[in-house]
Amino acid sequence: EFTIRPNELSLLCKYQKFILKTIALKGNYRKGFEFCQEWSFSSTNRFELQKHFMQWRNIYEQRRALQSEQKAALQEKYDEMEEDDMLLGRLW
Repeated sequence: EFTIRPNELSLLCKYQKFILKTIALKGNYRKGFEFCQEWSFSSTNRFELQKHFMQWRNIYEQRRALQSEQKAALQEKYDEMEEDDMLLGRLW
């Protein structure tokens, strides 16, 4: 019968979490859950992996939203500068 030592199990869990973090930060939603289904060794492990994946997925979504807001703010600032330039150009 196959048994896994605790230190090997710990290493496996860390590696699983590393892979899920990488998948989540790349924005791959479906691949993360497929990984959890295919590579979990117990139902408890599957639940922990999915929870870990969703935490990193939320971080990814927050980063994307923040970047989107920053781009929108920069675009708005640029548009205001363009408008000011157009108004000043007409005065001269």
